[in-house]
Amino acid sequence: QAAVQAGQSAGHVAQQSARGREMFRIAINVGAGEKVTFQLTYQEFLVRRLGIYEHVISIRPEQIVPDMRIGVDLRESQGFSFLRVRDIRTSDLLTEQSTDELSTAVVSRVSPDHYTIVYSPTEQEQAAMSAQGIMGDFVVQYDVIHQQQIGFIQVSDDYFVHYFAPTGLPVMPKNVIFVIDVSGSMRYEKIRQTKEAMGVILDQLREVDFFNIVTFSERAMRWRSELQPVSQGRLMAAHSYVSEMDANGRTNINEAITEAATMLTRASDDIGRASMLVLLTDGQPTVGELNTEEIIENAQRLLVGNHALFCLGFGYDVSFEFLEKLALRNGGFARRIYPEDDADHQLTSFFDEVAQPLMIDVNMEYGEIADVTQTAFSNYFNGSEVVVAGRFPGAPPSNFHVTVTGMGAQSALSLVEDFQVASLAAPEGFVERLWAYLTIKDLLNKERMTTDMEQGRQLKDVRRLIVMAGTMLRTVRACVLFRQHLRQSGIQQVDGHNLKSFTTSPVSSQHVGVIGGGNVGKAVALGLIKHGHQVTIYDPD
Repeated sequence: QAAVQAGQSAGHVAQQSARGREMFRIAINVGAGEKVTFQLTYQEFLVRRLGIYEHVISIRPEQIVPDMRIGVDLRESQGFSFLRVRDIRTSDLLTEQSTDELSTAVVSRVSPDHYTIVYSPTEQEQAAMSAQGIMGDFVVQYDVIHQQQIGFIQVSDDYFVHYFAPTGLPVMPKNVIFVIDVSGSMRYEKIRQTKEAMGVILDQLREVDFFNIVTFSERAMRWRSELQPVSQGRLMAAHSYVSEMDANGRTNINEAITEAATMLTRASDDIGRASMLVLLTDGQPTVGELNTEEIIENAQRLLVGNHALFCLGFGYDVSFEFLEKLALRNGGFARRIYPEDDADHQLTSFFDEVAQPLMIDVNMEYGEIADVTQTAFSNYFNGSEVVVAGRFPGAPPSNFHVTVTGMGAQSALSLVEDFQVASLAAPEGFVERLWAYLTIKDLLNKERMTTDMEQGRQLKDVRRLIVMAGTMLRTVRACVLFRQHLRQSGIQQVDGHNLKSFTTSPVSSQHVGVIGGGNVGKAVALGLIKHGHQVTIYDPD
């Protein structure tokens, strides 16, 4: 603070998180009349959801910026199937996000695999958005051309990555049971939003699907005794049942899972049918079995790897660690539902992702590969992507034999391809860092699934992978070294008064920006965000 007030240079490192974002920020005060040039290099793993990759850049200057320019350079070896720039996203709420395109963004197609985007809003255009200028996210959405069913391979040095996103497969019929918490804590807004979401979700079921509903508080209650084939009459009855749900009592999660798993097991003889359980709760077990480890073990014993369990944690009081472990142990995933105005849209958005299974029991085989990431997956859903990375035990072979097996809607599937490694070249270092990222992600998931007794053994793997994945940590390490440099130079930390944000985008994988100091000191913050990076400016007065 003293350095900022004196107009001298100062630095501050902070980490923050918000809905859907992870941010790492470095703040630097720039003395009056000085000029600062910064360069930030980072790599981001984009997740494909509903057939879309989305790159988001935060723009929140809290002021009109005289000369604002955002440049995005996109290159995809597979080529683009589509690309669009959405209107500035001014809210995280799904209900307030426009589906219109940003007409003032200039999109140029350099080649089939190369696009550039430039957005340079005038001061008048910024002022039209708010008195503080643009306060939102610049969103680029696209997908690539998926030419081969078996996917796309990249190789660099001793590492490979396999992107698997088959197209043209028929959607599998599914058995699905919705397990809905109607305990007292779900009263008022939560139960209202759950009813609205279920109304939309039920209408997405297809005639080939079977479904049921289990509600639970102190006891679990089935809507019907067994799974029901979808029909207009049954959907109408289910809508009526959902509309009459009332929240009261305590929370018996174990009994609800037992009821649903028993039904799924009895109906699991059909080949070529996906099977899933969707659990929605906002709390922890308060009646019946209270030991969460016992609940997890019970679910795993009943579902026996044949039925995927997806957990939705409603609000901040829920034991999300428990739900995450419960889902991961049973071939699914957990997601937090934020208790905001769009909670019903968050619920329906989740179901959109799992509504169309294309394959189950997916296995990837690569021959003699060392340190390969996860290769077995319970489900593959339409619009998603499976990404596997590995390390060759020696020099890469000239031919790379890849096999993907699984069960589809009509029969067992086996996709086989021999790739010429010489034609699979990727940017230097990229595949190794992606392998490190996926390896650490797998290890963290395994750690989340372990019991207390197993955690000691996992620590050894953590230490080993930290050594192996050192190349991935260069950016964060650079931030720490930069902070040390500031301290060694006698620069004090600042707490960041009166912060104002100004966000720019990367060009390719890096961005260089220049901010000139005026007669007063300016502070600049570099931030690593999940989507893009942030530059923060403030005036110390």
